[in-house]
Amino acid sequence: MNTKKVVEETNGLYTVIKPLNGDEIINLAKYVIAKKFQRGVQIDSTEKCMDFLVTSMAEYENEVLCAIFLDTSMQLISFDKLADGGVNQVRICPRTLIKKALEYNATAVILAHNHPSGNATASPDDVKVTKYAREALGMFEITLLDHIVVGANKAIRVEVTE
Repeated sequence: MNTKKVVEETNGLYTVIKPLNGDEIINLAKYVIAKKFQRGVQIDSTEKCMDFLVTSMAEYENEVLCAIFLDTSMQLISFDKLADGGVNQVRICPRTLIKKALEYNATAVILAHNHPSGNATASPDDVKVTKYAREALGMFEITLLDHIVVGANKAIRVEVTE
């Protein structure tokens, strides 16, 4: 979407300069959220992170695995899609995750994957993957801060009991 044709921005305020349909409003919202989620932005709340993930991942037709890579100040380094899956699962490759984290010199990671069914409920496999990723990253002194499951219009944290 070319936002210059539909909105004007001044000091973080947006003025709509032409009527928008529903898809244009959604695309504009994605643009504004993505703009707030650029390299160097501090990830200071789970809610902020979840809002970004819902708008970024909810429309995938198959499961995908993404990761948010952060520096020592919890500032965003990169948001990357790491793997494409099927309609009801995506496999994590610890090697890919660790390689990317080391490439970015990240000290913390937030994993996220979507459930195309719209059901943002963590499965037992999601809990296992979270534990596995935490252990693998930990060997390289990288902290797994969270694993988020994105459904239709909402996201939940994968709760791991030790």
